[in-house]
Amino acid sequence: MDTYDLIKKQILEINQELLNILETAGELPGITGKSFDIWKGTCNTIDQQVRDDNMRVAVVGAIKSGKSTFVNALFKGDYLKRGAGVVTSIVTRIRQGDRLNAVLFFKTWDEINADMDHAMVLFPSTSNFDKNAKINIQKEENRKILASALSELQTEQLISQDTRSTSSVLLSSYLRGYDRVKDIISYEPNVLSFKESNFDSHREFVGDDSLSVYLNDVQLEIISDEFGQNLEIADCQGSDSPNPLHLAMIEDYLVQANLIIYVVSSRTGIRQADIRFLSIIKKMGLIDSTFFVINCDFSEHDTIEDLHQVRRKITEDIALIAPNPEIYSFSSLYHLFKNQEKELAQMDSVRVIQWENQPEFMTFHQKEFHHFNTILHSKITNERAVLLAQNHLTRLSLITSGVRQWIGLNKNMLVQDIDSVKAVSHQIEHHKTRLEKVKKFIRNTLNGAKVQIKKNLRREIDRFFDIRSGSVMGNVIDFVRSYPAGSGEYVQNLNSKSFANVLFLVYQDFRQSVDLYMAQSVNPEIIQLARRLEQEMIESLEGITDPFEVMVQDTVKDYNRIFSSMGVEFSHSYLPSANNVDLKSVKQSIGLKLPNVQAAMQYSAKIKTEVAARLGYYTLLKLFKKIVRKNISHEKEGELKALKAGIKRMKREMEKSMDTTFRDYRENIKFQYFLKLVDALADDLYARLLDQFQAYVTDLFAVMGDFAEKRMDKSEMSKWLDQMDNSALVIDQKIGHIKEKLLVLSSYYKDNKADQKEG
Repeated sequence: MDTYDLIKKQILEINQELLNILETAGELPGITGKSFDIWKGTCNTIDQQVRDDNMRVAVVGAIKSGKSTFVNALFKGDYLKRGAGVVTSIVTRIRQGDRLNAVLFFKTWDEINADMDHAMVLFPSTSNFDKNAKINIQKEENRKILASALSELQTEQLISQDTRSTSSVLLSSYLRGYDRVKDIISYEPNVLSFKESNFDSHREFVGDDSLSVYLNDVQLEIISDEFGQNLEIADCQGSDSPNPLHLAMIEDYLVQANLIIYVVSSRTGIRQADIRFLSIIKKMGLIDSTFFVINCDFSEHDTIEDLHQVRRKITEDIALIAPNPEIYSFSSLYHLFKNQEKELAQMDSVRVIQWENQPEFMTFHQKEFHHFNTILHSKITNERAVLLAQNHLTRLSLITSGVRQWIGLNKNMLVQDIDSVKAVSHQIEHHKTRLEKVKKFIRNTLNGAKVQIKKNLRREIDRFFDIRSGSVMGNVIDFVRSYPAGSGEYVQNLNSKSFANVLFLVYQDFRQSVDLYMAQSVNPEIIQLARRLEQEMIESLEGITDPFEVMVQDTVKDYNRIFSSMGVEFSHSYLPSANNVDLKSVKQSIGLKLPNVQAAMQYSAKIKTEVAARLGYYTLLKLFKKIVRKNISHEKEGELKALKAGIKRMKREMEKSMDTTFRDYRENIKFQYFLKLVDALADDLYARLLDQFQAYVTDLFAVMGDFAEKRMDKSEMSKWLDQMDNSALVIDQKIGHIKEKLLVLSSYYKDNKADQKEG
């Protein structure tokens, strides 16, 4: 069991032991069940947050950089398919499990048909489809018509911006895979598992475009003790995938990730695609959470000096975007093969022998991989354990202290006469009333602050999504309007192809460009906005609570004076700050996730109808000119004018689509994310302050009343209190032991970072 899992287990045990004490205290005579509700609520929240604490590591990089091989090397087995397709690939998540299990999450029929409808906008040769009907791949007639239309497309229709047209690939993949998955897909989300001996069968779906296109998600569960539980490592699509929506999917996962590992191949070095994607990561504010792996291909380098030279060049290129980057260089393939020596094919065994005959490469690899592995384990175990414990130990310590103070006070009162008890109780009640007023004041102040914060959020978000020149959304409109979809380059195509086919070519280029612009420019801006507004919310709320903590400190001093005169000493002379918000835990507790945005081209059939009408008009006009013998500038003058009109219509429709899309997204991110997050953060801060108040609030009247009226056995009560105090003392000692361990880990982590900087 690694450090993180061990500390997590200990925190859960301490939390449960504390809950047991609170349950016991609540069952004592004279104690109402609600007396410890606040502390119980805190313990239940801690239990949920600790159990749900997941760490996500995203492995990213360009296509063919060796990401899948790298992840396989980490887990010492061929779990991910290497060299899988790039057009319809998806994020593959890997977690530790009790047995091998590949879990595939399939799309629904509605999602599949919506995908196809979207891909078929302005699709040529589909006149047999009802213009007002939605495509249904389950209908054989629909499949036949679509297959026929795809077969009529020429090579030019299958290429968009030097890559295969994503629409045509999507449609053909759906058709080719239909018969193999039709019995799996339904109108409800369906899940298919390949366990143990059938585990390798999942690769058939992941590695085949015609099957993977039907998937929403893939999760692999493997038997491994490499990184412990609650860790997820995701193998993401190539950042230079020809489908812009893949980039949007990667960005969506990066927002959730705690750590990013960027893989670069030593064969290719840093390419333009890497520069673009690293710029996106930096724009999202995630570059500080990124470190780099140069995946060395020993077969590509004649000497170790050649490899060092490649490393220096890659480091220089990365440093342009990420100053002082953490970079490690080793061969993922060699590490993977070395851990599978007994199962290797003869050809792979020969490669291992060749590599090992070059000792300088082996020495370099072993040193670098050991360094990388040490740092990685430190980040996901030691550092993670420190963060987890810091978030929860303070609250557990505070509750334990409060319980012991409550026990000590009650034990002291057991030996006092009833008049002394009443005198003390009166003083305590006076301070309790004072604290209740403070609590009410805090609640009202936080509510007032939330109103102002929400007002500021609305203004910031509305300004961000305002479609005006100079704003992010205004830039989108400028991009659409200035898109150089000049019809001149399509004149030659009009001579050799049908008008519908050329119109589809124009549409493909336009949609690909807009989607790419959204993924590369707009999505990162939205994520950057979210991170900034989240931080501003936290700072605003924490600033409000500072004066209240001073009030609590003053009250603590008053309590100390009262209890000291009675021989009861508090274990805390001060209270820790409540200003230690764990944003991740707060969001997890209410299931909040930043909505992702994708630029969807929502063209209606009106575009094609209007363009066709214009074509008919310009054709008649050309015929009329011939009759009256007027000059015709081009043989295809009618088609050319209709095409120009079609391009203008596309741009107008795109603007309308963008306006609708971003209006909806603006309201979604505002009301379903930010405003809910304000409430959740305020509630979390209030709960932390209540933990502090509760430590200094007690009620003696009920207990002492029972002693007086029912002649209860004080010795029996004292025995119960002693047992509870002993249990609380043990908990206090356990917390202290974990804190000592954390100091060592924290010191080790800081020293490691210092060594890394010097290196």
